[in-house]
Amino acid sequence: MKSISVGIVTTVHVFGDPRIYHKQARSLADAGYEVSYIGKFGEGATPHPHIKHYFLPSQGFLLRLVNIFRALNLAVKANCRVYHLHDPELLPVGLLLKLLFRKKVVYDVHELYFDAISRKSYLSPKIAKALSRIYYYLDRFCLRIFDAFILAEESYQSFYQSGKSNVITIQNFISKRLIAEGVNSQLNATIKMVYVGGVTESRGIWEMVRLVELIRTDLAVELHIIGPSFSQELDHKIRDCIQQKKLDDVITLYGRMPYLDAQELLKEFDVGLILLHPIPNYETSIPTKLFEYMSKGLAVILHQVPLWDNFVRTNHCGISIDIFALEEHKERIVQFLLNAGELEKIKTRNPTTVSQYFTWEKEEQKLLDLYKRLHR
Repeated sequence: MKSISVGIVTTVHVFGDPRIYHKQARSLADAGYEVSYIGKFGEGATPHPHIKHYFLPSQGFLLRLVNIFRALNLAVKANCRVYHLHDPELLPVGLLLKLLFRKKVVYDVHELYFDAISRKSYLSPKIAKALSRIYYYLDRFCLRIFDAFILAEESYQSFYQSGKSNVITIQNFISKRLIAEGVNSQLNATIKMVYVGGVTESRGIWEMVRLVELIRTDLAVELHIIGPSFSQELDHKIRDCIQQKKLDDVITLYGRMPYLDAQELLKEFDVGLILLHPIPNYETSIPTKLFEYMSKGLAVILHQVPLWDNFVRTNHCGISIDIFALEEHKERIVQFLLNAGELEKIKTRNPTTVSQYFTWEKEEQKLLDLYKRLHR
């Protein structure tokens, strides 16, 4: 039976995005589907040999609208049977592909966008509220029209399920091939902490800097930040702050790094940081970087969001703290980092925990089952 052709479309995410490219696109291609990737080109990522690539030019925020039309044009050119969309901006494209071109359409919900849009700092409150409302109703309409909605988190089900048979949850777990084997549980002489991901204020950049500033008087510690800053202005502020606090020798900024390179580099560290602020869009999700850290044998330090705190307590993978009261938690953090015996146990245990309960391969089967249904 000939497999269907699949067009994976994103105008926002970078090439090599873990969920879109390294998990979903790769899984479908490896399963024999004819996969076409339509999205921005990115330096440093290696194209999969069995995926056709239609690259969009990278652009600033104001030109994203242009790429939406380009994406539609390339999608029509690719002439796939199913289109898998990954951005809220692409909902109108999905409607055109479904209603005008009679294609099957899947929409992948990475976050609760109606809430995320309402909180965009670069939009005025009135515009953000209006766009959030528009998205809400467009999203509800597409839920009735599209062939499937894929949710990245179980917590989104209360918003989307309501008896809908075309809604499934495929969580963003880690691929088995990326789980470290034979982890060296021995700590570095200097405790090496790391953060991987986009660098923003709401993702805790200032709390990370403050944490290092607080504990460096009690132990030898370094912080390595891997990921791009939200803006050049923020990047300059971060670098100025590090210099003013005389932390140049203990905080290293790497900027954007290809996903697989960052995953390989993680093996060199001891502790992964997740100091995200408790906004609704974060509170209801387990951060993917938690599984990435654990898979490489890192202990974790997280903010005391109830969902995350319960995860840490259940899986004994690190500690949770109140990032808005770091001074009060300083002694507990220092004791945690100085307890070499317990840290080494955590570093040994975490890859096994991920391998047993949180692998992409278990979620991958849901994706393949969905595409089998779409083929009927």
